[in-house]
This record gives sequence, structure tokens and C-alpha cells, in this order.
Amino acid sequence: MPTPKVVGDILRPPLSLVELGMRISEIASTKPKTPEQMRVAALKSAADQASAAVSVERQRQRLSKARRDMARLNQSK
Repeated sequence: MPTPKVVGDILRPPLSLVELGMRISEIASTKPKTPEQMRVAALKSAADQASAAVSVERQRQRLSKARRDMARLNQSK
């Protein structure tokens, strides 16, 4: 009988052949994406990145404006 493996502080029993076979079949059952699906995924990823970049830029501009306003208020005192 195989010995259990220690993961961190937890003693974990080795995988049985059924569990191992189930994991392999789960991985093998995924079909490769078609070129059209990969293109859609790439476009969605690019759109998500662009959206995040727009959000970051808007926040940067708000912060810059707030700093300018604070500096102007401090100078008028």
C-alpha cells in the first residue's frame, strides 16, 4: 500500500486509481477551441484589458485634478 503524503501540516492519503482516472478523464473531455472561439476569447480578453486601462486612467486623472485643486486651495491661504 502506498504511503500517505504530507501536504503542509495535513496528512493526505494517496489518490486511488478511480480518483486519478476521473481527474484524467475530466481533463481529456475538454475539446480544443476552434479558431473562431479562440479569436472571440482573444477579443474579449483585449476588451477586458482596455476597459481596465480606461478605469485606471480615469482614476489617475481624478487624482491629478484633486491634487491640483488642493494645491490651488493651499496657495490661496
